[in-house]
Amino acid sequence: MKLNIIFKGFCSNTLGLIRLGLLSDKPHPSLQFTDNLTWKEFMCDLLNLKRDTSVNTIRSVVLQQLKNESQLETIDQLGLLSEDILVEKRSNPLDTLSNWLAKRLSYGPNERDIVILHHEVGVTWPSVSREENELKTIEMVIYGDQKYTAMAKIVGLPTAIVTRMLVDNEISDRGVVKPVKRTIYQSILHELKREGISWTEKTIKK
Repeated sequence: MKLNIIFKGFCSNTLGLIRLGLLSDKPHPSLQFTDNLTWKEFMCDLLNLKRDTSVNTIRSVVLQQLKNESQLETIDQLGLLSEDILVEKRSNPLDTLSNWLAKRLSYGPNERDIVILHHEVGVTWPSVSREENELKTIEMVIYGDQKYTAMAKIVGLPTAIVTRMLVDNEISDRGVVKPVKRTIYQSILHELKREGISWTEKTIKK
């Protein structure tokens, strides 16, 4: 079982963006021209409203369509109803919004991310007299820093290590290779520890 804990309301707000067409990967006519376009005007285009429609009216239309005040508040907080912020156009709404959110939601000087992993693996060891049950736990807590986010570390480092191993011919297998071979994963784990990616393991007898 894998569980991702994210901010409260994330899924609901994402659904709101989908319903408004902001996560569409299809080219949108409003994004194909070079003239200036504010986020408020783009929202009008998505909602089939005139571009001079007031912000209050747009809010009412969005609320009527989404039927969720929290989603409307998120749209507002993200600056998607702004009359001043210009859209940096990409070919479709999804890429355009992604580009905007990457700037709008970037970490501030005193902010950082954190990745927490907690794995529980139940093990049954058959023996002559009885079955020995164990619960093995693995925990890892990684913080981001000014250079790299925690997510970039735990995703990018293993990929980089495997790439180097392939180039140096430390992995001779070719094709689709699962990283469950001891010769592969032990080298990766050893190098991750040298890069500061560490974890704790515990075994609990049941």
